[in-house]
Amino acid sequence: SDATFIRDTDQRVVIWNRAAEEMTGVERHQLLGKGDYAYAVPFYGERRPILIDFLYKSDNEMAHLYSYIRRVDDKIYAETFNQSLDDGEGVYLWGVAAPLYDQFNSRIGAIEVIKDITEIKKTEKSNIDLQAQLLQAQKLESIGRLAGGVAHDFNNMLGVILGHAELAQNQLKKNDPLFLSLEEIRKAAQRSVNITRQLLAFARKQTIAPQLIDLNETVKGMLTMLRRLIGEDIQLKWLPGKNVGTGN
Repeated sequence: SDATFIRDTDQRVVIWNRAAEEMTGVERHQLLGKGDYAYAVPFYGERRPILIDFLYKSDNEMAHLYSYIRRVDDKIYAETFNQSLDDGEGVYLWGVAAPLYDQFNSRIGAIEVIKDITEIKKTEKSNIDLQAQLLQAQKLESIGRLAGGVAHDFNNMLGVILGHAELAQNQLKKNDPLFLSLEEIRKAAQRSVNITRQLLAFARKQTIAPQLIDLNETVKGMLTMLRRLIGEDIQLKWLPGKNVGTGN
């Protein structure tokens, strides 16, 4: 089922099977008896050495022509991407070349078998892409857990700050300069609490407590964090609706 051809010691084609015809679009009667690298033309569009011609050459002479190549005993295995086939779309090919001998162990030619592995390569690439997506999802999950843990601890510290600021304010008059300073501390801590709530929601570690909310205000409160997440190359426009009501 794989494209197969055989050449003799004079580089003349003696066998060109049906699979080779289907892969290249060149029929056997057009090649049988032809030499001078004629078997390379259907594959590469030019007369040039291909895998079968490197059986008795050094690996350095052919390494740059193939993405993978390995010599095992008297055989050569190789993989390459051939842009000339499939109407210029290109295909991935896996080939093996080996010498042929007669009953007296005299070399009488060589054979090359070529398999189209394009679909296999596409499947491999798809699997690699899926693994990359899975890894990215795992990274995001780790970031979420980290954000949730940090936000939870930070929220506890903010509770202490808010509590002590309010206790200190209760001991002062509202027109006291120190009261005003404590009020700024309390406001900053409260804003920080809102940020930690967003982080906890992002990490899905926020305690469920259903309540009525203003949708516009809720989304507006997340805009700052959203702009940091999406990056500078994306413009975020906020167009709040009118009379959106409340939801829970």
